[in-house]
Amino acid sequence: MSVWRLLAIAVLVVLASVAWLILGTSLVPRTGEFDSRLREDVVRLGGGEYHQAAPAVRVERPRQVTEQVTPSVPMQATARVNQDKALDHDARDGALEARS
Repeated sequence: MSVWRLLAIAVLVVLASVAWLILGTSLVPRTGEFDSRLREDVVRLGGGEYHQAAPAVRVERPRQVTEQVTPSVPMQATARVNQDKALDHDARDGALEARS
């Protein structure tokens, strides 16, 4: 790059920085001026400031209760189960079928 080209780029950067500085300094006072005026209109239309509390979170975990139970009548196991069924592995649809 030539010296003239670098000098031109530097001048453009400086001019753009000055333009942004002027724009920023003019916006700050105008924002404060309109903020005080518009605050009254907002309060009149929508009410005053709202203060909302943050939500609270509470975790409840189930307790495990161990309890000893003694039956009043003794129980006897009298059920009989017949387990002589075989599974048919030759089913065509892939499901197991029971045959007696």
